[in-house]
Amino acid sequence: ARTKLFLMDLLEGLAANRQPSPEMLKALRGLMNEGEAFVDYPLASILAIVQSLGEVLADEGEYSELLDSALRIQSARAGSAANGDLLLVRGARNLAQGRIYRALDSFAKAQFLLAQEDREAEFRRALIGTACTYEAAGLLWAARANWLMVLHRFFGDYAKHGKFETGVVPAAKKLVWVEMQLGRVPCVLAWMKVLDPLAWAALFTPEQRAEFVEERQLMDAVLGILVLKTRFSQWQLLGCAVSALNKAGLPMSAGAALFSLGYEDRFREEYKPESNDILSFFHDWLRQPAAEDLPSEANWHLDEPVVMSTVLLGCRIDLSAFGGRDAILLGGAILAFLEAFLATGMLVKGLLASCGELRIEVRVVATVTAPFSVTSREDECGEVTISVELPGSWSFLDAQSEAFLKGLMEIFARVLVELQMSSTLEAMEELFAVHRAQDRAALAGRSLSVVLDVLGKEPAYAP
Repeated sequence: ARTKLFLMDLLEGLAANRQPSPEMLKALRGLMNEGEAFVDYPLASILAIVQSLGEVLADEGEYSELLDSALRIQSARAGSAANGDLLLVRGARNLAQGRIYRALDSFAKAQFLLAQEDREAEFRRALIGTACTYEAAGLLWAARANWLMVLHRFFGDYAKHGKFETGVVPAAKKLVWVEMQLGRVPCVLAWMKVLDPLAWAALFTPEQRAEFVEERQLMDAVLGILVLKTRFSQWQLLGCAVSALNKAGLPMSAGAALFSLGYEDRFREEYKPESNDILSFFHDWLRQPAAEDLPSEANWHLDEPVVMSTVLLGCRIDLSAFGGRDAILLGGAILAFLEAFLATGMLVKGLLASCGELRIEVRVVATVTAPFSVTSREDECGEVTISVELPGSWSFLDAQSEAFLKGLMEIFARVLVELQMSSTLEAMEELFAVHRAQDRAALAGRSLSVVLDVLGKEPAYAP
């Protein structure tokens, strides 16, 4: 964003026949060197502008250094892209052979080598490959983060060209399926609301639309299973569930809610089941194979706290979110960051947790400075809880800041301490230097800003 603003000022000056000063050229060189490590940095556009400056500036001094720096970065990226192509092939081969963590390592590295303007299609394939391998490894929060990034790339492409590519629909569908596996009913509904208009905007042939309608009906049936897994005590708070599900065009899920709320006669009247044995009908529904991919209980984000979980290197991590939507959003980003960071830990000798359980709490506290604070507290039994506090007035920009990523790194460092791993310094160096775990984790952590960008600043993460 700072580079774009700087370039706008530069181009306005050139339009007014004002040559850029040496200080401006030096500042642009600094921004370019700083942005070199960032995904989606528009280097090709900047290089074109830098080269065009040669028509009005002599190839000396600050302009010469600026041009040298641009060419160096461009040359490195050209070589990086070739390596990225090889890693894409390697990742696909490993995935086909069932070597999930090797595939993940290759795809994740390819992401950063292919993050270039002129390699958009390959970059998306790397994101998709990484998302698929995360999901295959059971790292659903990290998979969700990568599918968010894929969807965001398609939205960015729409902003440039004014139309959606067909691939945007599978990306949105995967988000729906992953949220179902996480058991989060409000999030499923939020992404279904995005999915439906995308399908009619990007799918044109009758065959494509018929296939989408068929899969959407399957989504409805599987979501109905998740609805049936709602804890009995929550139904007194879910009187609106039937109308909400019907409004979303999910009649099977609405029927499941109708039955669960005790309206058996109304269910018979509206759905006209072939058998009068409704209990057997719903019992058989719950025993469908898809139920095995769903959690034991649906999460409607009604309880305080909202609990989200993952298992990493043998340790179960339970994250409790207090304070509503913002705490839930940050909690998801934290778990995605941790999963992405430790995803290839199985390839590193010695990375195994001695701690069986770990607790993280995320709370909204009005007096905290953005983006959030991190502390640890120990109870009288010696159990440690990592406490994350975020301010009540949280903005979209907070999730894009360097301070946000530094905060996630601090959480990761505290988690490493509490996992009590018997790893050596060499093992940690391998995770950072060889597997580049910090790169894929940073991408996963920034997925929070994508949620706010696509769903709006107040996403419907509660019924």
